[in-house]
Formats: sequence, structure tokens, C-alpha cells
Amino acid sequence: MSRDLYCTDGSFMDEEACRLADEYIILAQAGRNPDPEEFLARNPGLEHELRPVVEGAAMLSAVMRRYCQASGNELPDALEGE
Repeated sequence: MSRDLYCTDGSFMDEEACRLADEYIILAQAGRNPDPEEFLARNPGLEHELRPVVEGAAMLSAVMRRYCQASGNELPDALEGE
């Protein structure tokens, strides 16, 4: 399946980068908390495309954590180990 995903500079994200971005997000959602820099280091040729995904996932996790703490809600299981 082909998707039109863009990098922050407006260039297209290639299929391998899309696959790896999906992999990173799935790992994060499953609570496996992949190390961002290690993930990027394993894929140096795609760092330009993957860094915004990794940073975005970390930002969303931090926002969700703060929201849950402020509202008194329980953290989702995926955020417990962070």
C-alpha cells in the first residue's frame, strides 16, 4: 500500500521510512518504549525522515503523562514503564 507521507521539509517519506515509523509507533504503543537515539542509529540513512516521528511520539507521550497526572486519570499501560 502506498501512502503520501511528508517530512518536515515537505519532501516525501519513502516506503522503508514509513514501515520503520509504523514499527516505532507500534513498539511505543505496546509499552516497549524503544530508545529514540538507538532506533535512529540503527537506521542512519533514514534519520532525516524518522527523527520527527520519534520526537513526535516522545512529545505525545509526555503530554499524555502530564494530562493524566493533572486530571487524576490512570496512565495507559503503554506509558507506565516510561
